[in-house]
Amino acid sequence: MSNVQAKMFMDAATIAKVTGGRWYHLRENTHFHGVRVNINRVEHGDLCVTTRPDQWGEHIADTEGQLGRIFEKGAKAAVTTDANTAASVGRPVLVVPDARKALEQIAFYARDHRKAKRVLVTGTEGKTGFKNMLHHLLEPQTGVHAVLDSSNLDVPILCSMAGIGGDDAVEVIEASVANRGAGTRRSKMVKPDVCVITAVGYEHIATHGSLKNLIEDKASIVDGLRPAGLCVLNYDSPNYDRTREAIYARKYVDIVTFGTGAMCDARLKNARFDDENLLWLVEARVDGMAVEYTLPMLGEHSPLSSLAPLLVLSRLGYDVLQAAQHFRSFVANETMGKLCEIEWEDGSFLFYDHSHRASVLSYDSALKDLARLMPGPGG
Repeated sequence: MSNVQAKMFMDAATIAKVTGGRWYHLRENTHFHGVRVNINRVEHGDLCVTTRPDQWGEHIADTEGQLGRIFEKGAKAAVTTDANTAASVGRPVLVVPDARKALEQIAFYARDHRKAKRVLVTGTEGKTGFKNMLHHLLEPQTGVHAVLDSSNLDVPILCSMAGIGGDDAVEVIEASVANRGAGTRRSKMVKPDVCVITAVGYEHIATHGSLKNLIEDKASIVDGLRPAGLCVLNYDSPNYDRTREAIYARKYVDIVTFGTGAMCDARLKNARFDDENLLWLVEARVDGMAVEYTLPMLGEHSPLSSLAPLLVLSRLGYDVLQAAQHFRSFVANETMGKLCEIEWEDGSFLFYDHSHRASVLSYDSALKDLARLMPGPGG
């Protein structure tokens, strides 16, 4: 289940009040597990918001007539602008004037009334991996909310914000900045306490127009940063200096770093790959504290990437040593490369799938990763 909190902060009555909507067939006040717009991703207990092109954009499907399918998928209720259908369907449906605006109203109310720390991550690579790692490390220590698939555009971000739970103290949100203006817009939607830029490479340079524009657009993720907010940068990223300068050109921001440099706030001291168990043994210092941990991931970039969530966790005031040991049970998501064993005739072979997130950086990493996989007898 990707929407990981037990129930949303907002109940049905609050949602109706915030949106100015009217419930049909709601027999008692209730909470939902999350908010969805994509019918194919609806999960049991969700509130599903329907779409129509005149409110959501001309290329968006009209799903107002698919309430039956929405409830078959397990939705607990739906949001629509069609009062006639709502009255006849016999299931809980909220009728609002504008469903797109209603989603924004729900998300922004939750943002402004649930006093959780918000962490917003962007970058050419590693956004989803960072989000999943930070969620995993924080889970034993506090309530943490994240949608763990690669949801990083406007509507999925709004759904994530709307779905925060009443007991969640931290919210982790991923934002794509693949074109001009997206970083500023999404940052101001979220109003984060912490911004993280995992790396700045050359992907989507055509949509940005130049490397200079691309770096400026990535830097714009700080535009909505709350007062006393923090920005976390990858010191080893090839465009670190230019990204830092682009941030300071926009506003003064407290910047902390992770990397291999001696002055990094989270510094990778040593990483040794255990080719028998296919994992990394990592030694690092995080905010001056020595940490050693096992990282059950294959990627060459994994030890460095693992420092970013530890640094954020430290700055949020949680136990770094406890979190580092919890890496042992982390399971990499498909965007980070999946290694599996496939049975074939009288034996088996390892299959390393890096197709989900294909880019220059991921190809480079995958080839280096493969060099560490020593074939067995007959391999």
